[in-house]
Amino acid sequence: MTSTRLRRTIAGSALVAAPLLKLASVLLWPRQGNAAVELRSAAAHPSAWIAASFLWLAFVACIGAGTLGLPHLVRHGRGSRLVQGGAAVVLLSMLGWGAAGALGVQEVALAREPNRTAMLALYQDMRHSNALFIYVLLLLCGELALVVLFAGLRRARLVPIWQPLAMVVAIAFDVIGDSKALGVAESAFLVASFATIGVRVLRMSDADWETGRPPTVTAHTGGKAVATAAIAGVLTLAVASTALAASTGQTFSVVARSYTSKKVGNGEVFKEHLYAGAKLVGHDVVSCQPVGKKMVCRGTMTLAAGTIRVVVSPGAGPDTTGSVVGGSGEYAGARGTIALHGLPHSRDRLTFRLR
Repeated sequence: MTSTRLRRTIAGSALVAAPLLKLASVLLWPRQGNAAVELRSAAAHPSAWIAASFLWLAFVACIGAGTLGLPHLVRHGRGSRLVQGGAAVVLLSMLGWGAAGALGVQEVALAREPNRTAMLALYQDMRHSNALFIYVLLLLCGELALVVLFAGLRRARLVPIWQPLAMVVAIAFDVIGDSKALGVAESAFLVASFATIGVRVLRMSDADWETGRPPTVTAHTGGKAVATAAIAGVLTLAVASTALAASTGQTFSVVARSYTSKKVGNGEVFKEHLYAGAKLVGHDVVSCQPVGKKMVCRGTMTLAAGTIRVVVSPGAGPDTTGSVVGGSGEYAGARGTIALHGLPHSRDRLTFRLR
């Protein structure tokens, strides 16, 4: 393979691979959110968290490799300054994008420390540090530069008008939030922008690559690209829907044994020890009061990593379910369900499923 073909193949393949790597990282990444949610997620799924972080870093590397090739297409004439200037800023912003992946790996290290409360405080301090201003500025400049780059490609008549628009929509989804659904939607539009220009680079001749004068987009090739992007987007969303349906949060169980109880009005307040096997891992305080015709119990479970607050309406049988409505420490902002299964000797198995 000649050096010309090798450079062209690397650039085109990187542009095609970038959005697919981004999609893979989104689907693999466990739940994200505030600092407490992310540390809890990193502690529960460290392997998935690290793998998703490295997939993100691979995505960043492919963006860099592909961006290096795009100015080669527009070395002079219409759009050349936009493409070359945008590419330069995108490459500079790789420092900030790479730091995002490194921070993901760091979260796993913090989550492994036994003093979770101190690690949570440290992580929150890091998130709100003034030093992160440069990191955020690099990310914003890089995203704006991608729009400028694709606007230059459009001005040079190398891409149809919908490709820069697809990049704008992808960036909008990225700015809105970090949910899995938004990440999937962003990846679909990145497929429409990056992957289609990558395919075009791979189909170019070596002569066109060397001269920097690839054929301009025609109505036929533009329509074909639109169809390709639409199919890719549909397949992306189908895969994502399957992954989202299979996604689960943190699940764990403890056994509660009551050690004190007293009547309070028409209700009752009791305390329990919580065990994991034979090991005492915490305690809870539960207050049950009648609400209409039902008894409603509100409890606070205290564990080593923080507290979990629950609301349960006991039924007539030994089993019942309730809701996780919050917490503190590692469980700050926790949501999910709690299932109670009656055991002999006045014990209950409490199973938490946190989203």
